[in-house]
Amino acid sequence: MSRRRSMVSLLGVIFCVVFAIVATMAIDAARMETVQRRISDRPLETVYVGTGDTIWDWANKRRVRGVSTADLVTWIVEHNDLESSCLMPGQTLVVPTPMDTAEEEF
Repeated sequence: MSRRRSMVSLLGVIFCVVFAIVATMAIDAARMETVQRRISDRPLETVYVGTGDTIWDWANKRRVRGVSTADLVTWIVEHNDLESSCLMPGQTLVVPTPMDTAEEEF
């Protein structure tokens, strides 16, 4: 009987782990859909990368209301089909236009 109880406990743990993974993936997908919608509401522009620029720098300069810098970094990488986070001077990036001061106050 002890062996059966151990097996049931193991299956319960496996079920909980699988459920947690699926739930996390669903939440992440919904978050990225919200990020995409908020960014698509903003005009986009092409910018040139300068010496020492990072994707994080560009994401900070181009904040979008309701989108974290980390999520904007992910969007920039995906939208520009970047294979790495290394940028080269003169490279072009498509990024959201910056928020104006009136938008930042709200």
